[in-house]
Amino acid sequence: MVTTVERVPMERELQVVRVRCHGGGSLDEHVALMRDLGEDPVLAPGAAVLLDLRDAMFVLNVGDAERLAGLLADDRVLGAHRVALVVQSGAHYGMARMVCTLAELRGGDASAFSDERAALSWLQAAREARPE
Repeated sequence: MVTTVERVPMERELQVVRVRCHGGGSLDEHVALMRDLGEDPVLAPGAAVLLDLRDAMFVLNVGDAERLAGLLADDRVLGAHRVALVVQSGAHYGMARMVCTLAELRGGDASAFSDERAALSWLQAAREARPE
């Protein structure tokens, strides 16, 4: 699995860290990526995260969804950040939505998208609604 992490410039000082996953990879590799990101200094407090999984060749099952949802809700990993998952439409979107719903039930703030522009708009809207 090849992964790149980059900052995405946004208006109104919203910091978004984009993670792009390409190719295959096991669930354990994706879990390690998320744990590493949670500890990475590039992920400042309050930063939003866009996980771009459109080019990933990883197929989730229900058990995987539970495990990933836990990471999205865990404050030591990504639970302290708003996270947008961008995936291919169809079955991938359905599984990503399941992950986000399970994360939300555990206190996480995540949503699934098949369009990157919509994901960035959702991340921006959260910033604008946040009290200063």
